[in-house]
Amino acid sequence: MNRLRAEGIPFASSATLSPGDGNVLARIARDRDFRAIVVVGGDVTINDVVNGLATPDGTVARDTPLGIIPN
Repeated sequence: MNRLRAEGIPFASSATLSPGDGNVLARIARDRDFRAIVVVGGDVTINDVVNGLATPDGTVARDTPLGIIPN
């Protein structure tokens, strides 16, 4: 995050506290037209975020790049 700040790149960060949080956060990011989403986590968090990126008709929002940093 320090590098993003140093480069003047706007970002938001959020932590998940329980299963399903990633889904909610991804939907918020998708609906607010974030340019990209980066997930730091394991299988459950990644799955939550991918499901949150799905549009109401069940397709995945392909215009939102997704980065994954496994932990």
